[in-house]
Amino acid sequence: MSNGSFFGFSLTTERFTINDCDVDNRNLTLWCDAPRTWQTMFKGHGAYPAPGGVIVSAFVQGYPGNDINANFNITRLPSGARLTGGQTITVDLLRPDVLFLPYQTKVDLRVMRRFQVGNLRLAPVLDLFNLFNANTVTGVVSTYGSRWQNITSIMQARYIRLGAEVEW
Repeated sequence: MSNGSFFGFSLTTERFTINDCDVDNRNLTLWCDAPRTWQTMFKGHGAYPAPGGVIVSAFVQGYPGNDINANFNITRLPSGARLTGGQTITVDLLRPDVLFLPYQTKVDLRVMRRFQVGNLRLAPVLDLFNLFNANTVTGVVSTYGSRWQNITSIMQARYIRLGAEVEW
């Protein structure tokens, strides 16, 4: 734009099908040919030259949450006999794309100002990551049992980074 500000935005929507049917092991064919749901993500960025030579920029991004699985480990056959060699078979009890972790939205902000110092161009920078301190769940226990869906990770907390750009 005429004042030096700019912005950009992208939106991606996709859908795919996974066909990973293993004919050698019929236990793995329960959800082997499952079409996936539509997934949308976005990214946007922009910068604005504020009064006093300060430049303010922001980056916004959003991603769909991952599938939630309910993996069940089978160690005995229906007859009660153990599988050989301590072997286990893992079966996902949920069809893919039934349960999802929450959508993740994150906003990052940068404030900087350029100075000319002799032959150097110096720009102190203040970055604020995860500006609104979203604590969106990013991981849960996927093994079906008493701890199923217990939270194992959340989005990285808000943090500040100080830095400088130096050109000579």
